[in-house]
Amino acid sequence: MRAPPLLFLGGLLLAQGCYVGKVFRVKPKKQTCSEPFLIWGGGLVAHVDAGKGNGEFSYAPADPLLEWVEGAYDLKTGDFSYVNDYVPDSYRAYDEVEGFGTIWRDGDLDLLYTVEAVTDEEDTFTYDVREQRLGCEMERWVFLTDGIDEEDEDAEVPTEVWAGEFVDGVYEYEHRFGLYGEVMVAEGVTEPDGSYEEILRFDDGDGQVEWEEEGDGEGGIRREFYENVGSVLEGYWERAKNGDLVVEYLYEPLASPSQAWDYVASERGNGSGTLEIGTNKCDIDLDEWECTLEDCTTSALEGEPCSPPVIIPLVEYRR
Repeated sequence: MRAPPLLFLGGLLLAQGCYVGKVFRVKPKKQTCSEPFLIWGGGLVAHVDAGKGNGEFSYAPADPLLEWVEGAYDLKTGDFSYVNDYVPDSYRAYDEVEGFGTIWRDGDLDLLYTVEAVTDEEDTFTYDVREQRLGCEMERWVFLTDGIDEEDEDAEVPTEVWAGEFVDGVYEYEHRFGLYGEVMVAEGVTEPDGSYEEILRFDDGDGQVEWEEEGDGEGGIRREFYENVGSVLEGYWERAKNGDLVVEYLYEPLASPSQAWDYVASERGNGSGTLEIGTNKCDIDLDEWECTLEDCTTSALEGEPCSPPVIIPLVEYRR
């Protein structure tokens, strides 16, 4: 675990876990939230409750992207580990989760854990999570620790936060993160089937960032975006359950010709498409995101490197 062992969140201090008794079962009449979210958004509480009561669990959850979840929670120490196995046609193969914290029979939880997400191409992404649910309110802090020097105490760790409340059968939340030196706040709603819609509107007079993102709950995501922070970006990208990408956007850099990008690529960044730079048009070849111009109307551009200005996230840190 690379995140701090003790963190304040929601005014409470995370401890090394609390003894919850010899048998764990959620008591519906004592739940601190009347919303039926444990079926689709209960996390570790739902996992342990699905087991025999001794902390061990192995079952198929109500999540269209997960085929199986198996692991254990130590009822005495609060240590836990488990594996999420994704459905066969998902680019995300499995997650290994390990951490500590407390779950309560009333449905609340307070956890700190590390997720190692492994794709079907055996690429690995690691991030730390602080998750707290008290009543119907839940916060999830994701620390993007991949690539951070563990020995550098002053290194800044990029952080994303989902904070909201289960209400009227859905989870309404704010998604907070840093971009262009500013704190962005998107508003979203997650449905019981895992589908969601998230809208970002940022305008401080000097820059403008907007997007509308939708997830179908089965692994497909589409984001339409507009950014004006000196240069202008406008378009969309779509990612399928298997990781394949469809991307189309217009890029208007300062004092340079506009660029119209249109390409398809695999999760590893292998693909092809076209790029129009002013009046010049080229095919592009993508080899693990290394971009090369081909068959250009201006022959001098052929073989030149190119760099797509939009970076598309592969791993959903909301999971």
